Amino acid sequence: MELFQQLWLYTKKHYKRVVVGVFALTFSMLALILTPLVVREILDNQVGGLTQPWYQVQEPVKMTSHYVEYRGKYYVPQRFYETAMQGEEVAIVAVNNTYQFIDEPVGEHTIEAGTIVRTDGQKVTGRTLNKADIWQFYQPFIEPLVATVGLFLLVAAVGAVTSFFASFSFRQLSNAVVFDIRRAAFTKLQKLPIDYFSNVADGKVVAYITNDTEAIRSIYENVIAGVLQGVVVFTGAFIGIFYVSPFFGTIALVLLPVLGIWIWTYRRFASKYNLRARAINSDINASLNEQLKGIEVIRAFNYEAHAVHDFDKLSDSYFNQRRKLSTLGAGISGSMVHVVRRSLLTLALVYFGTQAVNLQLGVTIGTIYAVVDYINRLAEPLWSLFNILAIYEDSRSGAIRAFEFLNETEENNALEIVEKLQGDIVFENVDFAYVPERKVLKNISFHAKPGQTVALVGHTGSGKSSLMNVLLRFYDYQSGSIRIDGQELHQLNKQSYREHIGMVLQDPILFAGTIYDNIVMERKDISHTRVLEAFQAVGAEFLLAKLPLGLDEPVAEMGAHFSLGERQLLAFVRAIIFDPAILILDEATANIDTETEQLIQRALDVVKKNRTTFIIAHRLSTIKTADQIIVLDAGKVYEQGTHEQLLAVDGKYAQMYAAQVKQ
Repeated sequence: MELFQQLWLYTKKHYKRVVVGVFALTFSMLALILTPLVVREILDNQVGGLTQPWYQVQEPVKMTSHYVEYRGKYYVPQRFYETAMQGEEVAIVAVNNTYQFIDEPVGEHTIEAGTIVRTDGQKVTGRTLNKADIWQFYQPFIEPLVATVGLFLLVAAVGAVTSFFASFSFRQLSNAVVFDIRRAAFTKLQKLPIDYFSNVADGKVVAYITNDTEAIRSIYENVIAGVLQGVVVFTGAFIGIFYVSPFFGTIALVLLPVLGIWIWTYRRFASKYNLRARAINSDINASLNEQLKGIEVIRAFNYEAHAVHDFDKLSDSYFNQRRKLSTLGAGISGSMVHVVRRSLLTLALVYFGTQAVNLQLGVTIGTIYAVVDYINRLAEPLWSLFNILAIYEDSRSGAIRAFEFLNETEENNALEIVEKLQGDIVFENVDFAYVPERKVLKNISFHAKPGQTVALVGHTGSGKSSLMNVLLRFYDYQSGSIRIDGQELHQLNKQSYREHIGMVLQDPILFAGTIYDNIVMERKDISHTRVLEAFQAVGAEFLLAKLPLGLDEPVAEMGAHFSLGERQLLAFVRAIIFDPAILILDEATANIDTETEQLIQRALDVVKKNRTTFIIAHRLSTIKTADQIIVLDAGKVYEQGTHEQLLAVDGKYAQMYAAQVKQ
């Protein structure tokens, strides 16, 4: 029920489509249910009306227009006969390929060797009607037949039109709901804490937002619509079969408890298999995403066979789960429905055959047709139900996973007004761990004054990037204190605080769009002129000069058409365009050529003014002018001072610097 409560939150805003869809579907199914009764009317009272009792009357023209003149006398069929007419009953009996007119009631009888024999053994002889007489006796039924056929066509037309509107409404509803849920999922993606993405593979996140949300579509188009259709048809067929034959209506009631046990058994196993299949499918997406990102490494190290082997293992697991579902569906769905349907049809043949043998003439062709038709209509929703259950269990598994993602704890991303920061940053006895009891930062203390440049150095794993992750509030520290302009970092709104920080990563990220789009990041108040000035400040105007469209040059996904150095320059322009109070350079010059590095170094002298800058670098030659250098080792501050001070101490920094100079 919780799943449907969550779906209802997205469905109720589109309630008009729900109302239209439900009403249209109900009318279309009612039109379908009425069809056997209309056909029964045609068979029994129009096509077969000739052999019903007739009454000889006087001056029938004054009382009814449905009369026949035969041999100077007037006759009215039973369905149009009124007591006031005071007529004598006569009969028309089908004998082999002819019709016999009898001047008296016949009642129950048999045909033996072309002779009509009453149940008391008395033989009855009548006059054989010729074609003209037969046509004349059919005249009273022509008008009702035309009207009934017209009704039949009208019912069919109404059913077709309402069925179209039902299908259209539910499809529109599914599109709208999936759109809303997918948008909510993508919005959720922007609000999740960074540590979420450290624990969940990218491919799984993609599956949540694409495959799992798409699965919800089937709940509306197939499951809800199918269940409503099945309920209406099943209920209508029950009512219809009770109306036509109460005996068979009672027999059909046995289906209800059988159906309940059936559904419970199917769902018990199908739900488990579907959830496993969905989970494995997410693992497949994650594996594909990982291998696509690392395709060059796979090729370079001849890792293809192992990659295929890992993928095959996941595919085999998925195949096994789907096979179990197929076996379950084949074993307790369609085959069982056919058994029930054929059993009821066999019972109908025996029942009506027995009545015919016992000369119970209340059984007509139309009644038999209606009962058989309603039995088939009872079986149709049962057949559909198990197909729907298979779709539902698959869709339910996807929906559960999608809503689990939507229910993940998110950060407060609401923007608040934060005055321009000065960049005074104090770390005091800060401890931080990604995993409890495994600290990566231990008792970190330092003071970065406004406008200072602070360099963080140390071997891989020393804690440099972790320290910046804490400063950016990608992760929260466990103990100690970090103060920004005298305010505790935990008390600042994350999003508003980050607006005052610029950052350039070692592997810069560019998005599909244009150069201008990647620089301003949807800030409409930043003009082209201001962007050009930023390019000049960085010394990257040469990059624009060689692009045919300049700032409007298209950028492929991840900036694939630009070199690493060019992407670094663009990321640097993006970082400084917002005039941040704090600038973070995380190995920003690690993978670029010397000429580009010199450009950035000259630009740094300009952009560092009046802002606090943190530089994480392996190239110690790029940080010689830093106001203070913090040497980290195993998550602790090992040394701290200026370039000259640390060289004078002749400690770890001096050793690292000497080693690089020697290289």
